[in-house]
Amino acid sequence: MERLLFRRGLGPVFAAVALFAPVLTLLPPDRPTAVGLTAAWLVTIVSVTLVWAAGRDERASWLDSVAPMLYLIAVVILRHIEGGASSGYSPLLLLPLAWVALTGDTRTLGMFVVGLVAVLGLPIIVAGDPLYPQSEWRRLALWLLVGPIVGAAVQDVVARLREANLGLEALVRTDPLTGLLNRRGYLEVAERELARARRTDEPLALAMLDLDHFKRFNDSHGHAQGDALLVGATRAWAEELREIDVLARWGGEEFVVVLPRCTAEVATRVLDRVRESTPMDQTCSIGVAMWNGEEGIEGLSQRADAALYQAKESGRDRVTVAT
Repeated sequence: MERLLFRRGLGPVFAAVALFAPVLTLLPPDRPTAVGLTAAWLVTIVSVTLVWAAGRDERASWLDSVAPMLYLIAVVILRHIEGGASSGYSPLLLLPLAWVALTGDTRTLGMFVVGLVAVLGLPIIVAGDPLYPQSEWRRLALWLLVGPIVGAAVQDVVARLREANLGLEALVRTDPLTGLLNRRGYLEVAERELARARRTDEPLALAMLDLDHFKRFNDSHGHAQGDALLVGATRAWAEELREIDVLARWGGEEFVVVLPRCTAEVATRVLDRVRESTPMDQTCSIGVAMWNGEEGIEGLSQRADAALYQAKESGRDRVTVAT
């Protein structure tokens, strides 16, 4: 995902830079040759194709190696036709280096640097003076030295941004007090499990939990103890749930549990253990609903919430299954 974002965000910039290739061939004093214009437009076409394909398919891994190399070869051809080392097209070689550093891995970057050295070194060996004087070896050495350093630095920045992004995603989906998924994270899990249940035709249960008389506990013992109860309860409940079950904080003293591949009988048995494990001499009420094979998460949640309300009205400290 991060790689796709980099492609889409910087792709138009790369394409715009590539458009300078045919434009530069039209500038005085020299008249453009037909071959030079063809090479220039080849640079542009490859660049625009690369950007377009990246925007359509994030799995197009060939973009990380093949397309930049084609671009590189096109620039080298254009450079040769328009005067070799003196053509002024060398800065265009930065474009694919930056592209590979942003979107490729370390192996791809290394392969590209080798390719870059090869396409820059061959003209010096094959054509030589006057198009490619011996001083070009110094430029090649600089590319060989600076290219990997710049590429590695860019990839390090990308890795740090990706890590920071993952941390932000975790914060957005996590309740800071209990460490459980929050409502947003729960909805993502619930939608995924509902889709699995539709696909496999397996049962799915959803339970709403509420700590009984939590406000009274808070008023009597203070908010610090109230927070301790919330944390202790979630840890105790998690110990009684199955490994595939997901406990999340719905809000306040309300929690929700997704129980995949779980019948009503098994759900009731598991949730009874959860209820009995509530710490600090407190109790909780639970409402559970079984997916009917048609409803969405909203409808299933509403039925579980109605069952929770019924459990509260019936005296609390019990599990009630929605009809």
